[in-house]
Amino acid sequence: QHWQAAVRAEEARDLSTARALYRAYVTRYAQDARADDAQLAVGRSYLQEDRPATALGELRHVIQDYPQGDAVPAALLAMGDAFYR
Repeated sequence: QHWQAAVRAEEARDLSTARALYRAYVTRYAQDARADDAQLAVGRSYLQEDRPATALGELRHVIQDYPQGDAVPAALLAMGDAFYR
């Protein structure tokens, strides 16, 4: 339910609510398989708002906190986009 609420907020472009829900997800379910995806979503939300410097900090957490996670390649690509911007 928590994950679905975050996804719905993101789809509705309520990015601040989505970020809050994703951050809470990472905190509550840090060992869950989707925790790295939640952190990635936080970083991507800042890119959607054209805030690349903030996005970089959030995307770096994906790589540091979940180095074996399946979201690492997407985080690296998003970081490249942020650096480009």
